[in-house]
Amino acid sequence: MLPESLDASGSLTTGYWQNNRKFSEDENFSVNSVWLKMKPIKNDINIYFEALLYNEDSFRSSTSYGEIKEFYISKEVGRFDIRIGRQTILWGRGDKINPTDNLTIKDQTKLFARDEAQVSGVGSLYISYLINEEDRLIFIWQPEWRESNYLLNPVENYQFVDSEPQSNEKQYAIKYEHTGSGFDGSISWFDGYDKLGDFKLLDVMNGIQRVQLVHIRKKVLGLDGATTYSGYNIRGEIAYSEFSSRQDTDEINKKSNWYGVVGFDFNTNSSWNINLQLLARHVVGYRDPVDENRADLQQIATTAAIYHSQDKMNTIAEVLRISKKWLNDSLESEVVLVGWFSETYFLRPQLTYAYSDEVTATVGGEIYGGDDNTYFGRLKDLSTAYLELRYNF
Repeated sequence: MLPESLDASGSLTTGYWQNNRKFSEDENFSVNSVWLKMKPIKNDINIYFEALLYNEDSFRSSTSYGEIKEFYISKEVGRFDIRIGRQTILWGRGDKINPTDNLTIKDQTKLFARDEAQVSGVGSLYISYLINEEDRLIFIWQPEWRESNYLLNPVENYQFVDSEPQSNEKQYAIKYEHTGSGFDGSISWFDGYDKLGDFKLLDVMNGIQRVQLVHIRKKVLGLDGATTYSGYNIRGEIAYSEFSSRQDTDEINKKSNWYGVVGFDFNTNSSWNINLQLLARHVVGYRDPVDENRADLQQIATTAAIYHSQDKMNTIAEVLRISKKWLNDSLESEVVLVGWFSETYFLRPQLTYAYSDEVTATVGGEIYGGDDNTYFGRLKDLSTAYLELRYNF
């Protein structure tokens, strides 16, 4: 047993997934993980440590990998709150969809039933200054480079290779935040590198076109706000992202864009929670990826546009999440539906049963659908059923 002074907790997880999220030809995956968190305090300095040991295919391989998700120290000095180390700094008030979030990374290929498990921290210096009881100013310096890993379908005769940006230590963010008096909101600015790779054509080897995922610099101005009215939780968030110019093929380059989300949720007397969000994106300088003058680029240009949600000049989508608790809150059902009015959709029904405070079981499924030239339509092969058992300690 670990000493009580470490304030340690964690979980053991085992599960089954019909398909993984890497377009593997194999099926039936056994997923096992160990999570460990520690929050000791020493000499008025708070230490936070969270690590993961993970094997996503123990039926076929004994190889596991480890990740330090967060490891930082923090201390309050007068009106200042200072944190140094790898930490999760999630900005924005949308429900799991945050246009102003530029400081965390996400790995969507990980096989976990909880979306939060896909999020990890990045090495940063966090300084917060409390102006008064309701307002604070936050400064971030993020010298560590870590990239996000989103779902990217294979493209015939193309090979994707990753890269790191130059001078990745030059990443900064600042935010003015207000909380209280019936309204929470902030205005933020980010100047750093895009954690989701842009496409850059390289050379051709043995008939295979190599495509580099380059991380170009971007500047993001963001606004968010949240309030309550007559039992409704109302929130909104919008960001303008400006990407640095590139001198290579314009058809596949990521464009500057406006991206916003507005939504509300409420609880009923019978333990139902209804959560609705509307998403909108406008691409500045939009260019149709199907360019007759460069027919040789149509396939990869279309893939790039879909991957970056820039296949149309204006896009509107809907996200509906309905959940209900049963059996004295020990059983929770949830259905998430994305894009029910569009040509592409994602559906995830899920049941979670808490046998005790320590033991929970989750069963669910993920269904992707739509036209082949849509994002979710290209992920059809990832549709899956899953079962996850978890022991918390």
